[in-house]
Amino acid sequence: MKTISLPAWKDAFVYSVWILSSILFHSINSNDTVSSLHFSTVIISRFIFFLFENYFYITNW
Repeated sequence: MKTISLPAWKDAFVYSVWILSSILFHSINSNDTVSSLHFSTVIISRFIFFLFENYFYITNW
């Protein structure tokens, strides 16, 4: 099994910053609330899957 290391946590931090900035950028540039909400939920669900993946790497080492 793959173990999680410091670079992986750094990647998670960078990834979360990217998510927040893209959500903000999208909501500022979009007048359509429904599309920005959809965009946000897609990105957040991707991030949750990313976290779960790393969580299993931690627990299954």
